[in-house]
Amino acid sequence: MAISSFGPTNVLLKLSKQKQDDTIGYNLVLELPKLLYPKIMDGSVILWDSPSKTTKISAEGLKELEKTNGIYFDFSENLFIEEVWTLSKRAIETKTLGFTFKGNTENGLITFGFIDYNDIFSLLQNTFIPSNANGFSNTGYIEAIKGKHFNYEILQFGQDNFTNDESRASELKNQLFNNPSIKKYNSPVGVAKYKSIGYEIEHNENENNDALFNSLTEYFKENIEQFMNLGGYQIISLLDKEPKINITKIIVWEEYKMQNGIISSEIKNIQMVVNGKKMLATDIKNIRKIEALVKSKPLDIFIQEKVYDLTVDFINDEEIKNQDGFEIIRKLNEGQWKNLLDN
Repeated sequence: MAISSFGPTNVLLKLSKQKQDDTIGYNLVLELPKLLYPKIMDGSVILWDSPSKTTKISAEGLKELEKTNGIYFDFSENLFIEEVWTLSKRAIETKTLGFTFKGNTENGLITFGFIDYNDIFSLLQNTFIPSNANGFSNTGYIEAIKGKHFNYEILQFGQDNFTNDESRASELKNQLFNNPSIKKYNSPVGVAKYKSIGYEIEHNENENNDALFNSLTEYFKENIEQFMNLGGYQIISLLDKEPKINITKIIVWEEYKMQNGIISSEIKNIQMVVNGKKMLATDIKNIRKIEALVKSKPLDIFIQEKVYDLTVDFINDEEIKNQDGFEIIRKLNEGQWKNLLDN
């Protein structure tokens, strides 16, 4: 039977770290404790014994709890979210009250404590959640929580306990959040989404790779002061009248942007490996001061066009291995942002 409406109702959700699929783009159960742990330790976030908030757990108390049970707060495997839901005029409103963190031990679940949502709202509002290749680098914690963009179970709904009745809980969730006739929270339309990628260009026999490295090497030999300003003083001596400059690798960090169906990208930083040592990372402003031309094109334009061999190392916060770099770039340019990796 379909639900028509209900007043403010207390709800308890359970999230398991192991049940968060990679396709979501992030793992809230993994990342939230990591974000909050140092705040608890320095006293800027209060950890309570329970949602009733009768007793504060100090940093020393939490350390003792961890030591006794051989498990750490920032590796909590279970997250319980206390909320209040209201269904009115075919719109579902959810209000988050707080979070309880629990870990798995040989003797069952151990409760670390409860954190009030209002106490950390500002922190969550101003923090992006670390994301894998499927996610976006600018997804905020508030967006993830409000949008219910995670896998979860409903354990309690008002007086109804669904702990041993998963089918009823799933039916309720489908009625409320998979029903097109019920309005729910959605991310604002038209907001730009971003992916960050890190890739390496090596000096190899590819014609365009060779042209890039040769142009840079010759430019810096003729503009040694600029080379020094970019960190070259850590690699060669100021007293060397004929310094050896052997650039073997360029590491690039680039940000892709998708907004209203339009995709663009911008190089954020590059870092050169010279004589086997890494130079300082250089931002786009300083990159454009390097007036080296590669096949008659400015350095930043040539790098951004990606007409050379490259290896993608990172997408957002995920390390990438043994993937076709050109295929990843193609998918980025074509908007296939949820299917970048061949799994």
